[in-house]
Amino acid sequence: MNESDGLLHEFFMNCTDVCFVMDVTGGKVFQFRLVNAAAARKTGLTPQCYVGRQWQELLPPAQARWLAKQLRACVRAKTPRVFDATLDFPAGQLAWQLSLTPIFDANGTVVRILGVARDITWDRHLAHRLEQVADWLPGFIYQLHYTSEGEWHFTFVGRRVHEMFGVEAADARRDSRMLFNRIHPDDYSRVMEESLACVELLRPWHSEFRMIHREGHMLWVEAYDLPQRLEDGSVLTTGYVNDITEQKQLQVRLEHQAQHDPLTGLPNRALLMAHLHQALVLAQRRHGLLSLLFIDLDGFKPINDTHGHALGDQLLTAVALRMRARLRESDVLGRLGGDEFLVLLEGTGAEDALRLGEALCHDLAQPFLIGEIKACISASIGIASYPEHATTPEVLLEASDVAMYRAKRAGRNGVMRYDATSIELSESKHERPGTLPL
Repeated sequence: MNESDGLLHEFFMNCTDVCFVMDVTGGKVFQFRLVNAAAARKTGLTPQCYVGRQWQELLPPAQARWLAKQLRACVRAKTPRVFDATLDFPAGQLAWQLSLTPIFDANGTVVRILGVARDITWDRHLAHRLEQVADWLPGFIYQLHYTSEGEWHFTFVGRRVHEMFGVEAADARRDSRMLFNRIHPDDYSRVMEESLACVELLRPWHSEFRMIHREGHMLWVEAYDLPQRLEDGSVLTTGYVNDITEQKQLQVRLEHQAQHDPLTGLPNRALLMAHLHQALVLAQRRHGLLSLLFIDLDGFKPINDTHGHALGDQLLTAVALRMRARLRESDVLGRLGGDEFLVLLEGTGAEDALRLGEALCHDLAQPFLIGEIKACISASIGIASYPEHATTPEVLLEASDVAMYRAKRAGRNGVMRYDATSIELSESKHERPGTLPL
């Protein structure tokens, strides 16, 4: 025996699947020539119990006859055969996947059969249990086999997969891509990378991602699965997928409400500051410009007090719409509270910000028709710019606030840039007298 034959023999004898070789006589008689150690562990029969015997001496008659039929078909076709069988051994009834491969002599006659039997009893039982509970769950259960060749195959898919994605369970079992290709393109790489990492590390997987129904609409799903390594080194994962589209939509609504003004729909103070932080980081990295416009309405309080809060709310909404129409798509307009607004201008220096502020003053000085009420207001606008006036979000906001109060003091309906030489930032905290006309 050469070295190569020796290695093959070692592989055969130590394989975790049951391996056997049968001699073929006349194409009809099949006797065991050799079996490996796994046969004893799996079936309860020692290798010596097999050698020289036929299936008829080891199994119930009906099962032996059926196996003999498969062996004869393999000899006639001279091609490998793969099939499943449930067989009774001293170790108990087991489900097997059997693979038969013919071995030829120099004349092309089949003289031996190489067989490999894989115990799939656990898979069969689990699949049956999964089938029993699958229809009671809102999502669907699956089993996914990751082979040693790096391929994915569904061994079980709950019927609810059709309800969720428009894909038949049988189609998904036949070709895993029928489901994998329904993963949203923007999430596909992440999901596959997470799955492979969990398979390699044998750790539980949990993820949220988007999928596309066969009819075209998108839904959010939450997936869990638990991997286990099989004897042949491949991995079987058992998992569950649930539709969380409604929860995601609710989450989006709640996040929007937490970050936006409920009246105008504009970003609120918290979101404005987040935008400002991010914009400053980019401006510092790119050596760019940035300006803030702090806008306070003149004459709003008398209208609100005279005509009521409902009309005042309508006026604030109209103000927001008018300002939005003047701004670029990239400009961020938000409401700080009351009748105060903020405009964030990325890539804009003080001079361009001043021209925009003057245009906004002109726009807001035009009358608003709210129902039958003609409301006339104006705006005082303060401007602070990075890096000229400040380099941090809080100081930049305070500088624009200070400049806005200078515009108020100068007679309202105007724009002022922050001037560090004539006023300290802290002064704004003392420049809000209750008698100041609004």
